[in-house]
Amino acid sequence: MFRKQLARPALVLSLLLSFSASELRAEGELEILFSNIPGHATNQVPGMPGVQFLSGATFFELSISPDGTHWATKAFVNLPSDENEIYLIDGQVALQEGHPTSFGLFPASLERRIDIADTGKAVFTHGYLLPNLVVAIDASGTGEILVREGDLISGYGELDGAVWGEYFYEPIVDRDGHVGFIAARIEGLLTGTTHDSALIFNRVVLARKGISVPTDQVGTNEPWSSIGRGGDVTASGDRWSVAGRINPGSGNISLFSVDGEVVIQQGVPLAGSSFTAPVAGMNSRRVFDPAGNWYMRGTNQPSQQDWAVRNGVVLAYSQGSDEIIAGSGEHWDDTHFVDCFHACTGDGLGNYIIAGETDAPVDSNAVVVLNGSRVICREGDPIDLDGNGLLDDDAFVSFFDRHSVYLLDDGSLFMELWIKDGQGSFLGSSIVRSPSPYAVSCNGGGDGLGCTACPCGNDPASETIGGCLNSAVQSARLLPRGIPSASADTMSFHLKGAVPGVTAILASATNLLPQSGACPAGSGITSAAFDGLRCIGGALRRHGGQVVDGNGRVGITNSGWGADGTTAPGLITTSGFSVGQARNFQVIYRDQTLAGCVAGLNTSQAISVTIQP
Repeated sequence: MFRKQLARPALVLSLLLSFSASELRAEGELEILFSNIPGHATNQVPGMPGVQFLSGATFFELSISPDGTHWATKAFVNLPSDENEIYLIDGQVALQEGHPTSFGLFPASLERRIDIADTGKAVFTHGYLLPNLVVAIDASGTGEILVREGDLISGYGELDGAVWGEYFYEPIVDRDGHVGFIAARIEGLLTGTTHDSALIFNRVVLARKGISVPTDQVGTNEPWSSIGRGGDVTASGDRWSVAGRINPGSGNISLFSVDGEVVIQQGVPLAGSSFTAPVAGMNSRRVFDPAGNWYMRGTNQPSQQDWAVRNGVVLAYSQGSDEIIAGSGEHWDDTHFVDCFHACTGDGLGNYIIAGETDAPVDSNAVVVLNGSRVICREGDPIDLDGNGLLDDDAFVSFFDRHSVYLLDDGSLFMELWIKDGQGSFLGSSIVRSPSPYAVSCNGGGDGLGCTACPCGNDPASETIGGCLNSAVQSARLLPRGIPSASADTMSFHLKGAVPGVTAILASATNLLPQSGACPAGSGITSAAFDGLRCIGGALRRHGGQVVDGNGRVGITNSGWGADGTTAPGLITTSGFSVGQARNFQVIYRDQTLAGCVAGLNTSQAISVTIQP
């Protein structure tokens, strides 16, 4: 832990995401997905009976895919030290230390960072007691070794003919699964050993030690002397960042660059700010949000004043008059924690969050603030630990883990945090999510009740969120974004996993099907017209058709359904929906008539929502 333990009374503060017309809206209590709290149900490691997450350890660097549908993290379990590290992907154990895989990897100790794409493909580097590797893997444990120490380099342009040396780090992946990493040593380059490290993405060298000269340096013009952390790419893969050092002869200088341009330089005041003190250091492992905005946290010298920036604009700073919310009288403050800001990031819609420390009483001074206007989670907020709907578990939010706080497009928070009791004693670490205003039902993977299988055995894997399998062997998943608010009107929908090149239509209705019988509403019914389930009915309304792109998606490379707040009116206004009205959505799309159940039409799962003010 990075913070001293203090005896502190219980604070009962509700988690409430309730915002103005231009902001997100959702409310409810934090849901614990996994924890290492001894004796708690969420401490059970999935698929490993009798094995628990290791008490006192942490979940390392939670990673979320740009569309929020996949996640991955490293964790420790209560087994011998040579097999107690695992990677969790989408709630399943995908890899365990000391257990060989089907693709030729015998994993020793696992690196802490793992990154994941919208496709569910996760990427990590591995180098303990083995030749160093870059590896791709999914939740099922199906994987592939992409790069191996000692192999001849081919297909990497200027690096071809050299040999991969030891140590890879900073695995990165875009939404489509294109892979990047930093190679710390590249052997046999004609330019010599000073040019032996590089940041690489999708087989293209983006920055190279001793060769690449980042532009816009202040007072010097030197090539990278080392390539460090901060390697990242946008969801679309069209922009990149990296941190490292130059050595102009007077000592090492740390730089942070975006697209090869220096935007923050050690020893120089932060560009575009009112600070006169120079930058001492910077730290951010996840640089870009799904919208392509970049973030960085750092410190000025000699005052050790901390700051957080987005696209170079200062969002917050400590040791001054910067209130966490204008008029609140509460300020960002690093008195009780050396780094004031734990996380700073955003969603795909332009909203941002800052997690950090304030000058509030020490038992309630860690907060997550949305858009500089609302505290959406605070140290001391109660947690329903046993899921009984009551705040009677003597469990409270304690501390937000660095690099592991995310704001999703549906308005929910997904994060790692530490939990304490009412006396301030730490109970354990956990992965939690706040509720979304959108409810999911009618999944092709089943509802667990034995109701409504897919029409012709085309069920996806159990617990899949999405529709029945289509001719592309994918389950189409409808994704909500924005606020279901009549005044904001930014509710919109995207689609993934459909058949490329076909037309998809968004429909809504008043009811979830079936409306009678042994199976509950929302489990769906079969129809001769569909290769998937019919999920909705009653006052059916169509909201237009969109062409599915080459990757099976709607709303990424083309328009989705709804305005996303960029144009007016949006989906709520054009549909005539009113405040308090409940509506159920589903997509119907064309499928191959000679595949699947030969009906020629398939469906997504259902999304239900109640329109808010």
